[in-house]
Amino acid sequence: MSIKKDYRDESGIMHRVLLPHDDALVSEGIPISVEIRQLYDNAPLDFVVRLSNALWDRGLIEPSDFFKPGAHELTRDAFLSCVREDALSIISLAKSMIGN
Repeated sequence: MSIKKDYRDESGIMHRVLLPHDDALVSEGIPISVEIRQLYDNAPLDFVVRLSNALWDRGLIEPSDFFKPGAHELTRDAFLSCVREDALSIISLAKSMIGN
């Protein structure tokens, strides 16, 4: 019987692996979560972590999750939430530069 196990790596990104038994190390597991870092290898790590967490928060973890009803909207919402945060950071930076 295989066991699914979730863990957070040293960079803060969540992963899900399939393990042969409960005592196995996650490093021995077969990755079964969507690894978005492959798509955003040139993006800042904090963006990838936020996007990964936003997807997990919406239950979008394994490939099949992205094909459930409503998954497209959830994916878009996760992405927009990260971009929205970046937009607010840019506005805050600009505001600090003009002394407000």
